Amino acid sequence: MKRVLLVGAGEVGAKHLAALVGAPGLAVAAVADPDPRAEVPPGIPLFASCRTALTATTPDLVVVAAPPGTALAAARDAAQAGAAVLVEKPCTIDPAALVPRPGDERIFVAFQPHFAPGLDALLAEPPDVVRTEVLLAVRRDPGYFRGWRRTYASAGGVLHQQAIHGLAVTLRLLPGDVEAIDAKVVHYRVLWGLALCGGTLYRRAMLIF
Repeated sequence: MKRVLLVGAGEVGAKHLAALVGAPGLAVAAVADPDPRAEVPPGIPLFASCRTALTATTPDLVVVAAPPGTALAAARDAAQAGAAVLVEKPCTIDPAALVPRPGDERIFVAFQPHFAPGLDALLAEPPDVVRTEVLLAVRRDPGYFRGWRRTYASAGGVLHQQAIHGLAVTLRLLPGDVEAIDAKVVHYRVLWGLALCGGTLYRRAMLIF
């Protein structure tokens, strides 16, 4: 039985917690969050600090579902403690923080498209790729933009929140290192969407690489 520590018990953390509690071969050793929003089941210890929880529980696996401002530090603390780490994206929006450190090889960033049907076949017999494009159409209602997601400074905008999935899969399909990048980001609101779509706010971004 593998012991799992969940760091972050907010909206996303609640989904991880529900999945972990019912997963065969896993036991939730603890949850770490100074202000949990998710209901922690009886019998599972709750800690305010990730480091305190790591010391107290010595988990085999750590799932980090914390905001970008704290996620990378928590993931690296867990990796340094010897755990395998799954961290929600984006683990940071600061490029300077991504300078490799010992233990980073134990950290896996959660991108759902890596498990998409058909991707294994593409990787087994990859197509010849010379140039790639990522085209993204995202619909988010106003309720999505709350908490740390409300500002570019804390969330990183559409590039870090949505487009990053397509970029991650693209990098896996490329046959070698990226030789050149031409990038442009255009971000605007489609105001008429409020009238045509029952009050839903559309945010559209164009990402050109």
